[in-house]
Amino acid sequence: MKYALPFVFLFGLLAAIPGAGAFVPEDVDMLKTTGNCRKCDLSKINIPRANLIGADLRDSVLTEANLANANLQGIRFAGSNLIKINLKDAVLIDADLSGTKLNKADLTGAFLSGANLKDAVLIGAGLRDADLRRANLHKADLSGANLTSANLKGAALIGTDLQGAFLGGANLKGAALTGADLKGTNLAGADLRGVNFTKADLSGANFKGANLRNATGLSCARLKRSKRWQSAHRSPWLACGASVPPA
Repeated sequence: MKYALPFVFLFGLLAAIPGAGAFVPEDVDMLKTTGNCRKCDLSKINIPRANLIGADLRDSVLTEANLANANLQGIRFAGSNLIKINLKDAVLIDADLSGTKLNKADLTGAFLSGANLKDAVLIGAGLRDADLRRANLHKADLSGANLTSANLKGAALIGTDLQGAFLGGANLKGAALTGADLKGTNLAGADLRGVNFTKADLSGANFKGANLRNATGLSCARLKRSKRWQSAHRSPWLACGASVPPA
């Protein structure tokens, strides 16, 4: 991982991403001066590699902003509008993103371990290869999101909407998917060992080649609502009339 450059230096390179609806200069000045900016308009701000560790940006607008590769560990974004923001490879460890709008945001390769994404809206967001270990995604909306090869080990996805999401090859070992909506979710090749599926909707979910060993909250009746479950690695009690692939 590359280290972020000092934030004060980066403002010498600051520019708006071309297009209408750019940031408010006074709000940028506040961020420069204090390192915080609540209820600010920072739309389309262009500060890749910025260092904003622990900054308070609650209830702000950063639509289409570029914060790729930025160090945002512990940042407070709660309630903010981050639609189409670029957070590719950004460090968001232990960040507060609760209630944020992250529709179509680019979080490819972002570091989100321990982050709070409760009630966040991430419809169509890109989270390929993202690190979401132990993240709180309680009742978040990840419908249509791309989580291919993401690491969600131990994450809380209770009541989470994952309709039509792509989780192929993702690591969800030990995650809680209680009450999650998995209708049409692609879980092909995913590591689902020890996952709690209690009351999750599995209708049309794709389990091709997934590892369901020691998963809980499953029954044959519920599993058969999904697709390609026969090729999933699973415990013998979930044979459900089909052969169980070898370990």
